[in-house]
Amino acid sequence: MAVREATWDRPHDLGRFADPLQGMREGFHAPPTIRVRDGRIAQGSITSWLREVRQLPIVLLGITGPFGLDGESWGIAVDDPFLQVRLQWWGAGPRPLRACTRCSLAW
Repeated sequence: MAVREATWDRPHDLGRFADPLQGMREGFHAPPTIRVRDGRIAQGSITSWLREVRQLPIVLLGITGPFGLDGESWGIAVDDPFLQVRLQWWGAGPRPLRACTRCSLAW
């Protein structure tokens, strides 16, 4: 089991447009500055967490969530050959999914 964190250094990238000299040095069309960290998750932690998640009543239709331009995204993804599920939300997310943001994984 693995977890991935992807972070965009937005202030740095926007600096290329705010400071013409920085834009000339780094290029105005340079790819975004993204840092990726991968970690492993202990199987026992995942089993315990999935047991908790199975108890949550998750409503998938009719959810209206917040709108935002910054902050953090959360989600749950299962990618199996015969089962693919991805739920993703911004910030605290919609009320039915708030219990998921309180779950913690040690990695």
